[in-house]
Amino acid sequence: MTKRGKDQKQAISEVKTFSVPFALGETKENISISSNPPNKPSKEQIIKQAIQLHIKGNISEAATYYQQLINQGVKDYRVFSNYGIILQSLGKSKKAEVSTRKAIELNPLLAEAHTNLGNILKELGKLKEAELSQRKAIELKPSNAEAHTNLGNILIELGKLEEAELSIRKAIELKPLLAEAHSNLGSILKDLKKFKDAELSTRKAIELKPSNADAHSNLGSILIELEKFKDAELSTRKAIELNPDCANAHNNLGIILKNNGNLKDAEISTRKAIDLQFDFVKAHINLGEILFDLGKPEEANISEWNAIEFNPSFSFIKSYRKNAKLINKTAFYIYSFTIFTHYRPILEINSNDFEILIPDKLDKESLVRIRSLINSDIKIRKISELIKNNLIYQKLVSNRGDLEYKFIDKKNNSRSEVNMPAIKLAGKKNIRCMYTAGCNRSNLQYWNKYYDGILCYGEYHEKKFKERDKISTAQMGYPRFDKYYKPGFSKDNLIEKFKCDPYKKTIVWITSWSNLSSVEKYYKGVSTLRQEHNIVVRPHPQMKKDDPESYKKLFTVNFNYVDDSLDDNVQLFALADLMLFDYGGSMFGSLYLNKNFAFLDMELNSKENKFLGDFTSEDYLKSFFPDRICNSNNLKDVCNYCLEHPPSDSILKALREEFFNTNYQGESAQRAYQLLTSDKWLK
Repeated sequence: MTKRGKDQKQAISEVKTFSVPFALGETKENISISSNPPNKPSKEQIIKQAIQLHIKGNISEAATYYQQLINQGVKDYRVFSNYGIILQSLGKSKKAEVSTRKAIELNPLLAEAHTNLGNILKELGKLKEAELSQRKAIELKPSNAEAHTNLGNILIELGKLEEAELSIRKAIELKPLLAEAHSNLGSILKDLKKFKDAELSTRKAIELKPSNADAHSNLGSILIELEKFKDAELSTRKAIELNPDCANAHNNLGIILKNNGNLKDAEISTRKAIDLQFDFVKAHINLGEILFDLGKPEEANISEWNAIEFNPSFSFIKSYRKNAKLINKTAFYIYSFTIFTHYRPILEINSNDFEILIPDKLDKESLVRIRSLINSDIKIRKISELIKNNLIYQKLVSNRGDLEYKFIDKKNNSRSEVNMPAIKLAGKKNIRCMYTAGCNRSNLQYWNKYYDGILCYGEYHEKKFKERDKISTAQMGYPRFDKYYKPGFSKDNLIEKFKCDPYKKTIVWITSWSNLSSVEKYYKGVSTLRQEHNIVVRPHPQMKKDDPESYKKLFTVNFNYVDDSLDDNVQLFALADLMLFDYGGSMFGSLYLNKNFAFLDMELNSKENKFLGDFTSEDYLKSFFPDRICNSNNLKDVCNYCLEHPPSDSILKALREEFFNTNYQGESAQRAYQLLTSDKWLK
């Protein structure tokens, strides 16, 4: 069976496979099994008796009959097929495979035996063979809903989620009342991050089978993603009522109670999840966050280290790092063009010191653009090249420790899969170079413990990292904005580039994404401001892919320019007379550069948001400027007020010095370079 990590299995509902016993076929008569059978019952009578016992659930007796028949040299496909099912149920998968293959040898057209063989092979981790068996079962009997369901489950294990979705939907088309198929579809859609559709499928599964604890637990997980915490709590408590030993449900309840502010009960629930499954990685992570919030940093650190050490990849990583051959260079781990623009000012200082490491799936367009913009001396490697050749960099710079490398072992015709933290495989020493100054919850994660040091923008984040992770830190300023000062931008050129009227003031609206994005709520209102001002919009780079409907709406109204390029947005700060923000790190760029700004009220409960957390840095910044927060009713008035009345210089200065080390403005990349080429600041 594929190793996805026990905690990952807990995160989705249990997918059910179907074994198909071969029944009595067209035999219509009732067969009674006498307690005093004749001395010499016929072979057919014994087979029918065995099948009847099997159907009635008398497994032990049925197994005895089947074994006797096989020992007597009976060559009947029904016997071998059904005996294979019993062997599988007893955990004797290898013997079950032999018996079922014999049934197929005797009757190659027996669709049920191919279905059962597929299930057995899946248990043995022979996923490719399992897929072929289920496809053969479907070829022989296209109306077999169970085979379509089983194929879908195998495709999940193979990571072919889109194909798995098609198979499960076919099963539902054939058998609309198959509760397990609806539940499995919900799991697939959840993994595909189609949470609304996942909710509908899982609710249908529960409607068809209200006693399915796994479906209730999975629904709770989905509702947490949708931030429907009250409904999530109801579903999760129902799952626990039906199955008190469901570790995933107890962990989910801990997440929900934490978001409700009920930290003590959250701790109890999460500890219960760990009691049920001691190596449940996600529960240890959750417990660490709860304990930090309870003011128990030492216990929290223990929980987060447990999460790291219980990760199935931990022992492999230790061995790999010990034996890997060293590349005596510093590499930047770049997984998108946006991240490249963030690191580019540092890379350009001395190309001889650096290489670039990319994930295998970096899109071709981004790779071509990166190659066109860097010195040809800088080598670019894929992470698979590193692993294949057993290499590791002396130092690796990245901005997230949760980026994973999927290691697949295909020995002995089986397939095992482990997700590993990519940075621990690729770097002997790991340095985090901050990307966003916002989104505290996603910034202050357990995976910061993977790092040997963190380069911070300033005092605000340095203090938080030290308190939480006890990691070496250094302040660098904000390298990406060096170009704002040197060489700077010609505003006249920018006005022409972004099709603005030079006689009007320019408002630049930089949006976030997901449910933090202000596009859906404000795109019409912001467009009306164009009557008096230039309006330039910069949607989040993820929006085109992850929220295409909202993205398209930006082109249905009248803006001067929608900058949906992947170019660095620093030029937009130089263009703007006023900047509009919802959430995310861009608002801190305006603070760093002393730009005029206003905020769009999203009416969000930040505490419940998976990116933000309780009193995130964005809300902290906004709290100093209540008069600069717009809503749909006062948008025009607040923007006009802000254009005429910039923020208080004294408040801006104090906040800028809290969030950023301003000693390095215009020279931050040089400061970062000096820190990266030295180990003196690292413990």
